[in-house]
Formats: sequence, C-alpha cells, structure tokens
Amino acid sequence: MQSKLGIWTAGCLMLCGWSHARAEVFELANGGQIVGQLLNAEEPLRTHYEIKTPLGIRLKLERTQVRRVVHQRPVEEELAELRSKSPDTAEAQWALAEWCREQNLNKDRQTHLQRILELDPEHLDARRVLGYSKINGTWMTQADRMTDNGYVFYRGQWRLPQQVELLEQKDKQERAEKEWYRKLKMYRSWLEDKRQMQAVQKIKDIDDPYAVRGLSEYMKEEPNWQVRKLYAEALGNIHTNSALEAMVIRTLVDVNDEVRYTCMDYFDEKNPELVAMYIRALRSKDNVIINRAAEGLKKLNHPAAVGALIDALVTEHKFKVTTGTPGGGMSMSFANPSAGAGASAIGPNPGGLPSMGGSAGGLNGFSAGSSTKIYTQQAQNMRVLEALVALTNQNFQFNVDHWKLWLQQQKSPTSLGSRRD
Repeated sequence: MQSKLGIWTAGCLMLCGWSHARAEVFELANGGQIVGQLLNAEEPLRTHYEIKTPLGIRLKLERTQVRRVVHQRPVEEELAELRSKSPDTAEAQWALAEWCREQNLNKDRQTHLQRILELDPEHLDARRVLGYSKINGTWMTQADRMTDNGYVFYRGQWRLPQQVELLEQKDKQERAEKEWYRKLKMYRSWLEDKRQMQAVQKIKDIDDPYAVRGLSEYMKEEPNWQVRKLYAEALGNIHTNSALEAMVIRTLVDVNDEVRYTCMDYFDEKNPELVAMYIRALRSKDNVIINRAAEGLKKLNHPAAVGALIDALVTEHKFKVTTGTPGGGMSMSFANPSAGAGASAIGPNPGGLPSMGGSAGGLNGFSAGSSTKIYTQQAQNMRVLEALVALTNQNFQFNVDHWKLWLQQQKSPTSLGSRRD
C-alpha cells in the first residue's frame, strides 16, 4: 500500500490544478502528500478518507495513514488551476508572479520569481523584485553584499559578528542575573525557617560575578543588619569592580558600623580603583558621606588621596532660616548641604543620618524679618583630618592653607583627582 501511495502522491502533486468545488491537501504519515477532494466529509465518525484526485481517481486511506488534512483556500485552488494551464516559460512565470502579488500570496510569488531566474538569469524585472543589483558584472542581493562584507543577519538587522557576540553576552548576563535574584529571594526566605544554616552557607559560598547585582539590590532593601553583613561577605568573595563598587557604596551609606567595616575588611590597601571611588565621594554635598569616604581612604593608605582630602578638610554647607512666623517665633530648616567650590553630589543623606565629625564654624550672617534666607556654615571634618594625619604623618589641624603649602613643597606629586581652587 505504501508504494502505491507514493505513486499516487507524485502524480497528484504534478497535476495539482483542476476544476472542482474544493480541494484538500492530505499530508501522509510517510511524509508524502496527496491533493484531492474529500468525498466522505459529512461522515460523523470517519474511520477512513475517500479521496478523488485531480486525475479523477478515487482513493481510500485509513486514518492512521493520514497525519493531517490542510484545507486549501479558494485562491490557492485558483492558483493551482492557473499553474496547470501555464507553460513553463519566463513570461508565463512572470504573469503568475504578478497574479500572486495581487492576491497577497507572497510565498508563491517568490517561488515563481525564483523559477524565472532559472529560466532566464538576466530577467531584469525578476532581479529587481528579488532585490538584486549588478556589481562588477555579478548579480548580488543585499544579503550577498552584507555577507561578503562580514555581516550576519541577527534579530532583524545586519550586524557585525562582534555586535552579535556582545548582544548574546548581554542576554546571558541578564538571564544569569535574573536567576540569582530568584536564588537570593529563596535563600532569604530560608533564613526565616529551619533551613537557616543551609541558607547562610549558600550565601557565604557565592562567588559568581553575575550575583553582584542581586546582592547589591537585596542589600539595599534589607532591614536586618546581620543579613546585610552576610551579603557583604558574599560580595567579598567576588573580585570584580562591580562587587567592589557595591561594597564602597555600603561603606558610605549603611547605618550600621558592623556592615560598613565588614565591607572594608575585604579592601586591598592602595587599590587605585577604590581610592578613585572614595575621592569622588569626598565631593558629596553630605558631610556624613565625606567623613565616611575619609575613613575608607585612611584604610587604603594611598598617598594619591592627600590632595583630595585637603580639599575636603573644611566644607561649606547651606541651610535656610525662616523668620517672622505666626506667633512671633523663629523657625529653622536645613537646605541641601554643599561642599566647597566645584563639588558635585554623590547622593542624598541616606536615612537622615546624623552629621559626623568636625565642629561647626560661625554663621555668615543673620537678620530678622518675615522671610526665608539661605545661610552658609563651615564644617571641620574630623575623619578627614584623621586620614590626612595617618597618610602624611603631619598635623596642621584644620589650616587648609598650611596643608596646601606643605603639599606643594613635596618633591613628588601625591595628588590624584584633587579639585583646584
């Protein structure tokens, strides 16, 4: 039966155009196809298929012999009939291609256009529609040209292999980071039940760079300082710049000393990248951040930080005073503080942290009246002075001019990233 079906299949595919009401495509279990009219379509419990082929031959197939029945649209039947009546010439194939264009049969149109090029390789209209142009006597498509120039078609665009590699690497990173978010969320839930010890060990064993983003985000949101300390220990196992940056940020903004100092324990002395991070933090508008950055620089013990520390030794901070309030009293509220000239913000004071280190100088002015005025106050940053003393073995207290004079007298420059007045 299989060999007979193969013969019928070949014959039916060759003569696929015929004038009847409707045709179907019967995809066979053995991989072949038969085009024909289903005669027993009205049977409610069909056990077999009765088919009339374009040649008028009747077939009977068991249900197990047919994998799928594809119902043809009327326009497809009309195309099949047109094909059966058309000669295999470039002119006839072009007429069929144009008819397919009018009927939005794009796939069939491509088939006829390709057949035209097999019959007439110099057919200009077919070449134009298929996107060919003649370059140095050779017909080439855009795909041919791009491929010859080393491009590959990826995600709907022509890209260089290096671009594809970067996109795939980005996808890999995003998938890995999402997986770590999922794992960290699970481990955090384990910390609340009998799997606590297992969760602690799982977190301590993390050394995957793709976990840095998740650890940093969960650390930021975690209210329990002991869990934040655990995340800090995990970050300490990951020796990448992003892990170091995440720990530097925690040393600047975390309200718990234990968490901050745990992060610092993983810092290598005189690491220039860490020094640069802390120098940027010295330019914060918040003198809490400034003093904590100084602590970090003291830990790193890098002479390149001296100039920036001198600039941050005494900083200016602004606040506003409102006078003439109802009831005859006076109210005071603080504006965003600012460091010295040229300073840029690293971020707001996290959690309303209290000011640390240094004593305040006098106000630059005060006047009564029903208005709000901005005043400037100087702060002497004690942690900055301590870092300077540790790095230089000098102590000029808060005399900035004396510190700068001393620095200029040094034979080798020791300033990196310092602001210039």
